[in-house]
Amino acid sequence: MKQFAAVSDSTNAAKWRAMIPAMYKMYNHFMYANPTGLTPFTFKTAAGTNYANGLRGYNYGLDASRVPWRVGMDFLWYGFTNSTAAKAVHPTVNGYLSRDLPKRQAAWFNTAIGGTSTTAGMPQMAYESYELNGAVTPGKSRFGQRNMVSGMAVGAMTDGANQVFLNQAYQWMIKQTPGSSYSENGVTISPDYYGDTVLMFCLIAVTSNMPNLPLSLLAGRSTRPASRPAARCFWDRAPAV
Repeated sequence: MKQFAAVSDSTNAAKWRAMIPAMYKMYNHFMYANPTGLTPFTFKTAAGTNYANGLRGYNYGLDASRVPWRVGMDFLWYGFTNSTAAKAVHPTVNGYLSRDLPKRQAAWFNTAIGGTSTTAGMPQMAYESYELNGAVTPGKSRFGQRNMVSGMAVGAMTDGANQVFLNQAYQWMIKQTPGSSYSENGVTISPDYYGDTVLMFCLIAVTSNMPNLPLSLLAGRSTRPASRPAARCFWDRAPAV
């Protein structure tokens, strides 16, 4: 999310910054379209289509699993700054969406893998694709757990209500070895480039080591990961270690 602003500033092209309220308008639609808050892989954007079914999959899967990570990071770094700015452009947008969307998605995901409001589910039980209403997409299997769980873990950091799931997800994530299989309770997690990469990026975020690089550079700070991001964040909701 923040990259649009960075590109806008570096190229002096306002259209990139204008993408932020447009994206939050889209996220707002899916936040309230289903209790899950899930966003699809593709959708139509032409006037009057109301984000209807696209041509390449209207489901929450491997690509869409990066949404709670990306929106969650926007909140962890900037709080409600970008979602309230989006509300100023599109009044129907929830000004707290940067927190509320990943919070809702993470809460749903915990129940999808067998958890409750007070207990954590089992990350290895995640499927590779879900319908927007939360049902498993027909014909899909338990695969891609590393990216499905990791993105939701970052999303869970936006609100303490998901702390139990966050703690469980973190403990599961640090057991994974990129490039290697992992088995637990009869389920084997197969390694794959995409899932392993998302896992590593999200672990950097979950452990409070993801720097806000554009602001770090503007402030003349080192670009190496710091123990805290260079900008505002809410790392008090990091997992209990």
